[in-house]
Amino acid sequence: VVAVDIPYRKDVDLTPHTRARLEHDLTDEWKMEPTGKGFALVKAALGSRVRREALSVYDLTPDRLGSFDVAHVGDLLIHLKNPGTALERVLSVTRGFAMISETYHPDLDHRGGECLMDYMSGRQDTVWWRFGLTALRQIIVDAGFRDVRLERRFQLHMRDDRRPLHHAVFR
Repeated sequence: VVAVDIPYRKDVDLTPHTRARLEHDLTDEWKMEPTGKGFALVKAALGSRVRREALSVYDLTPDRLGSFDVAHVGDLLIHLKNPGTALERVLSVTRGFAMISETYHPDLDHRGGECLMDYMSGRQDTVWWRFGLTALRQIIVDAGFRDVRLERRFQLHMRDDRRPLHHAVFR
């Protein structure tokens, strides 16, 4: 089992304007703070043999990581400037199937089955997109995955009384 995450907090997808502001406002310590502390803590507590690779999903290649029977992408696509490109990279290392779990907004699917999504510009909580369910499925198909099926939908209720987040799991 291999887990992939960006090497440093500064490596999240940001607009050039936001990145410039952060480069100016944040300390060098924050910019170079590695990710994965929580992962390491849980791995040690569980005695897990999961291997963590510090790289961007955009950098996935079979030459770098090999290929996998199962790939899982969870709650990532809304945080990426280029979710289709990321899914293409996931497909390149997937020899079996992928499970893709992501939030969606049902209010975007009430317009005759069109592939609708909102562009959020990555400025708040590094959220770039709000996907309709139809659009989310189509992005997966357009990345090259075949026989894409909706396996499950569920709502994730937050503690702070916000509206629940709608999730879809595609295989």
